[in-house]
Amino acid sequence: RVSGPAVQSSNTFSDPDHNGNNHLKRRYLMLGGNYNYQYQNQNQYIHIGNTAQHSHHLCHNYIEYNTLMQLKDNNSCLRSTDVWPLLEALSEHNTDEAPKCRVHAIHLLSDAFGNIDTSPDYCHCHGNVHISHFPNRDHDIFQNCLNTGQKDFQKIYNEYYSDVNSLSRQCTHHHVWHLLSQITDVHCQRNLIINLADTFKHYIPEFECSQVSSVHQSTHHVDVTTSTPTTTHAPETTTIHTPQTTQTRAIQTCDKYETISNLAHGTILSHPAASDCSPSDHRASEAFVFQLCHTNNTNSWIKGASVLDNCSQIPLYTPVATFIQDSFISNGGQAGIFLGCLPNGFKMAAQECFANATVLHIEKGGLYTRDPSLYHVVLF
Repeated sequence: RVSGPAVQSSNTFSDPDHNGNNHLKRRYLMLGGNYNYQYQNQNQYIHIGNTAQHSHHLCHNYIEYNTLMQLKDNNSCLRSTDVWPLLEALSEHNTDEAPKCRVHAIHLLSDAFGNIDTSPDYCHCHGNVHISHFPNRDHDIFQNCLNTGQKDFQKIYNEYYSDVNSLSRQCTHHHVWHLLSQITDVHCQRNLIINLADTFKHYIPEFECSQVSSVHQSTHHVDVTTSTPTTTHAPETTTIHTPQTTQTRAIQTCDKYETISNLAHGTILSHPAASDCSPSDHRASEAFVFQLCHTNNTNSWIKGASVLDNCSQIPLYTPVATFIQDSFISNGGQAGIFLGCLPNGFKMAAQECFANATVLHIEKGGLYTRDPSLYHVVLF
């Protein structure tokens, strides 16, 4: 139910994504006064006001939020199937702000693309969609959401699970945001995201969406000096001077032969200090770097030179990773081992959750962990 202008409330925040808060008439203010959620009895409704300019600077701490803002700003042709793991990952950060940032991003994208109900002409899609994993309709609140008049919940459900042919007409993300923003029960919105993320998180897509775009690449001068130690197994050290800092720091390259061996055998590495992909497996991407690059703690990682700006000067087998501000984001980020430059990006050896070690191409136009502008050399 959506009605009226925003109601001013206290600054007390109650997370809409946790089911324990069913107190009557609990309200909380979102991000400085623009969005308010209002709890009524056992049903949760989103109460939206668009009159105030709010502060959402905290949202930019999340790589997923920044990726969603790239969709808005660049009008990219992201597949609609890629939206759901992205939204779920944003919600999974263990902070008060993350669920609010998810809702805020959905409404910003709805404002940007609300009048688009099919894939735009400049997005070219080809291939087929075959859904093999369906949600358990008897689980948690899923069936209730289907039965309680949440028509946009039902519409999205039907699009992905009942009429998969519609994905050939609506294969990009553009039409999703208005429908999501109209799901006024926050638990239903969250539940739909979780189920679709579960469906597509491990889905190997058989269709692609692309667009033609021109991107100007800025260049920066970088001085690099390289020395090779005489010890047989010691890694190379490299000193990189960038215009942004007067600090000089040596970096170590990773084990070349172990990297090649792991790629050849498609190994999945784990490390006790790495994040979990599923309970207690410690197989997130940083495990690959921990095992092959003589480091064992992302807290010691320091953001080095931009890979995209300095690609030709970076030695092979250098550890690289995604950074937001000055920190590696272990929950949802990506780390790997640099393997060389591409015309519009670079390639790296890496492992992703539930996938063997492989060579990833990180190129301009990519989003989230495929965006080369997020990658920097890892110093430690």
